[in-house]
Amino acid sequence: DGVNVTQWLSSLETFTGAFYKKFPDVELRGILQYLTHRLQQGQILELGVLRSLLKTAGGYGFADYGSTASLSQVQLEGRCGSQLLKRETASFGIVEKSNKKASRRLRCVLQKDDLGVTLLILLAQIRFRVMFHVSSSSPKHIKLIGNLYDNCVVVMGLMLEFLTDLSDDSPKKQYHQQEEGENVVNDEVGPSTAIAKYASSLPTLGELHDTYGVDTAVSWMLARPSIRAAMLTMEETKEQCGEENDDDEKKKSSPKETTMPPYFQRFHPDCTDMQKSYTPMLPEKAREAISPALFESFYSHSLGDLHCPEERYTTEIARLKREVDRLTQVQQGSGEAALAAMATMAAAAAAAGGSRHDVQQAVVFTKSQEQELERVKRNAEALTLDMSRQKQHCETVRTQFELRQNDFLSPLSKDNVALFTTQTFLTYCVYPRCLLSPEDAMYCAHFVILLHSIETPGFQTMQYLDGLVDVVVGALYCITEDEAGNIGVMLAEMWKLISKWRYDEKVFTKEVVGKVRPGSYLTKENDKDDKNESEVESEAVSYANFTKLYNRWHASIGEAAIGCLKSSEYMHTRAALIVLNRIVRVYPTRPILGDKISDVLGPLQGEDNPRPDLRAMAQAYGSQLTKARNDG
Repeated sequence: DGVNVTQWLSSLETFTGAFYKKFPDVELRGILQYLTHRLQQGQILELGVLRSLLKTAGGYGFADYGSTASLSQVQLEGRCGSQLLKRETASFGIVEKSNKKASRRLRCVLQKDDLGVTLLILLAQIRFRVMFHVSSSSPKHIKLIGNLYDNCVVVMGLMLEFLTDLSDDSPKKQYHQQEEGENVVNDEVGPSTAIAKYASSLPTLGELHDTYGVDTAVSWMLARPSIRAAMLTMEETKEQCGEENDDDEKKKSSPKETTMPPYFQRFHPDCTDMQKSYTPMLPEKAREAISPALFESFYSHSLGDLHCPEERYTTEIARLKREVDRLTQVQQGSGEAALAAMATMAAAAAAAGGSRHDVQQAVVFTKSQEQELERVKRNAEALTLDMSRQKQHCETVRTQFELRQNDFLSPLSKDNVALFTTQTFLTYCVYPRCLLSPEDAMYCAHFVILLHSIETPGFQTMQYLDGLVDVVVGALYCITEDEAGNIGVMLAEMWKLISKWRYDEKVFTKEVVGKVRPGSYLTKENDKDDKNESEVESEAVSYANFTKLYNRWHASIGEAAIGCLKSSEYMHTRAALIVLNRIVRVYPTRPILGDKISDVLGPLQGEDNPRPDLRAMAQAYGSQLTKARNDG
């Protein structure tokens, strides 16, 4: 119909993933090369086949998602943690079994001859071709263009995570495919880990941006796993050198130059070539408002470096421990849980028409239950260790930011910082990155919260929030569905903090005003009457003034959302519903605006609405809005 995938193609995608999961030894390179050639030709309608291979054969269904709008709060929090936490929360505790042989085989084929990196670069290049390519046939529906664009971004993120996965790196011997089609096991001589192979195949950051024409945010996205691996390798090398080298001359030598592999060295932020690569990404005028140090720090880190979802870790660990207790009781045949479980299984066998022998066998502790017991025990211990490691890592990264905070904005002109830093930071850092994925959207929020909490000199949080609201209001009219969901994720995190400041003066005084923090300042540019020259004026925001600011921000977002809901343009309405649905727990907080939004939803919820998908979304949001109002 010009919008949705046809039934035969959807079935082919599902079949391809299931087939290669069941039969991993079947030749796989041909279909991947075919997909590569199709991407080179600008055709992406078969991209679902690659997505299915990664999800089903690669065992990465937990990392995929239908749309950002469909992610629950539990799933969103799970994506902030380790890969295991993401697996446990992706399907609410139901973990799909994967074929490790099929996963390793797919990764090896993608690693050979840099096929995976080639696909990544093609996906990065083709995104904008989807939007701006003019077809000689009938024009594409705007919903189809948005869906194709979002699909490219999701598959690119899925492929990147799959190629840099560390879970299958323990075996040093892996399957490789020879030209004759035979599967042989070869000892790895070069890079032996997935991230090392990826780093050795990937062009440098400058080449991605300049030679291959990949935009700034996606260039950093593709290089970030290699950058983080290089920084981790450097830290480990420094620790080893500090323990092993007692000679002063050896201590003075650079560990990076002596022991870091060259494929990691070229991605380390302190590397001269790396600095020459990312500095020109900021225009000269922009470098007067934000420093390259702030630009590099923003793009080099990921969500797991700044935020540890301790509450979600604790909840999942407790759930797994309860499951361990239940299965243990069933295994021992004692306790109320065991009796109830056995009675349920016996009743199910009897209801299915089983014989007396079948009913007796149904209450026996099976091998699958034994495997499940081992899995939940192992995962509970692993999640506890993951939480401890991530919490410690976040503290280490925070300390590093505190040591570097004077390099971010202090070297720049105070007038430039006051007037242009917010706009430049939003334009070149926050906005491009927050649109890529829900994790990146949450990262942008937590990065700003970190800059505020460590009292970064020159960073005016009030000025940033004022600019952010303007960005959100303008973005509602020109974003895809997933981008709307991502903006909603970021706005929900920020508005949660803003509302806490608005409705608790003590918290505002402690966290914002405090010791006259830089974040409490708001800059105004006034004109002198005599010479008509601009005058920069920065003043601290009091609680009374912040209340006025909050009310203005609240009204601006509401007016824009209502305008989109009234719009005759399909994507305007859909984007507004997605954003509002994402922030319904924290916005609106004023009853008058809530009533206005409810009134505008009325026509969209009616049966006379010709768009059933918008009608369903409006009804769902209306229900959640009513529930949020009743909950207070």
